[in-house]
Amino acid sequence: MELPMRSEVTIQRCRQELVSQRSHIKSENTEPRKPNQNSSERKTQDVKKNTSKVLDKTGAPGYLWFFCMIYVAMVMNFTALESLGWITPH
Repeated sequence: MELPMRSEVTIQRCRQELVSQRSHIKSENTEPRKPNQNSSERKTQDVKKNTSKVLDKTGAPGYLWFFCMIYVAMVMNFTALESLGWITPH
């Protein structure tokens, strides 16, 4: 008797579900090429915009953009949000 082969897509989906359940990560499906449906796209846009602002205001050299982006992301993670009941996302 020959067992049916599992597709690689099914195995990857099972792994993703397992990681999501263990990490309490909410999974969402969005349409292809529709970044407005993806909330993480908006946060990435905010990080880029704020990084550019910090570099401009401080006069820091451009080669420090990566460290500035890490700084901006950390500040955003440790800032309380009204939508979360004034707690931090971190």
